[in-house]
Amino acid sequence: MAGGGNGEVKLLGTWSSPFVLRVRLALSLKGVSYEYVEEDLKSKSQLLLKSNPVYTKTEEEKAEGKKQAAAAVVTLEGALRECSKGKPFFGCDSPGYVDVVLGGDLAWLHAGDEMKGVKTFDPAKTLLLAAWAGSFDALDAVEAVMLDVGKLVEFAMAWIAQAAATAPQPPQLTKKAKLC
Repeated sequence: MAGGGNGEVKLLGTWSSPFVLRVRLALSLKGVSYEYVEEDLKSKSQLLLKSNPVYTKTEEEKAEGKKQAAAAVVTLEGALRECSKGKPFFGCDSPGYVDVVLGGDLAWLHAGDEMKGVKTFDPAKTLLLAAWAGSFDALDAVEAVMLDVGKLVEFAMAWIAQAAATAPQPPQLTKKAKLC
């Protein structure tokens, strides 16, 4: 996000980013107007590079992130039970900071579930999280900016196909003559 001066808000991002979605959700829920600028991540604009330098993560950081994400689902159900006290959102009747942070990942979570044929927030295992996701997705302010799950699935499948097509092929094995 880059400040345009005079109270203007300019949001730089890509339509498929859960991080950009979090900002869009927060701005929408707070009623803040902004200009959205779609970025091409293959050819980043100078404003994007200036506003949000791109950092790469190491393989160790990526592995640690996956481990933390897996552990988060286990602890979220208990946290929601403790914080919500029977209300639909974390701590109150309307969405707050935690809801926006988690809600920013819901579209990709739904897309991943659809692609894998699973249910991450399975009502049989995480009843409160499943109900929370349904309540959050149903909010008018969320529906106005939420990513289309079908488009995310198409995007992910195309990306996977492109990655597979450009992956280096293993060398061809040739028959070796017997040594004995």
